Amino acid sequence: MVDWTWSRTSGPLVLFWGQHSSTDIDLRAVYLLQLNHLTMEHRRTRRFRLHLPLSVTRSGADHTPLAGQTTNISSSGVLFTTDQEPDLTSPVEYVIALNQDCQQPVNLRCIGKVIRAERLGAGADPVPAFQVAVTLERYEFVREQ
Repeated sequence: MVDWTWSRTSGPLVLFWGQHSSTDIDLRAVYLLQLNHLTMEHRRTRRFRLHLPLSVTRSGADHTPLAGQTTNISSSGVLFTTDQEPDLTSPVEYVIALNQDCQQPVNLRCIGKVIRAERLGAGADPVPAFQVAVTLERYEFVREQ
């Protein structure tokens, strides 16, 4: 007879099984379940790897032209790289160029907040690079004239 026991203490939901009793635990199975939990994606929305030109046009109350490139985009935020560090938790307005090769280019103008800015590897490159995560609270599609 095999007993199945579900346990949720402070960590992930873990399934234990044992022979004749729920106290006999196969530690290998517990390890595999916990390892699987660590490698699973737990974000609310799916992220898409898109490398598109991005420009920050406003940070807080200041007009700050800042160029960058997206790393990934979701319905709730954008991760991008740039050479300047923006202020954390400041509201930002940014524009993502969607199709600049067409006759009528379309941009995505977004408003959000900076939630994370990390300096990327400080190797031999003299220009610092930052990876910035911003929320996507409002957006509109804009055609260039």
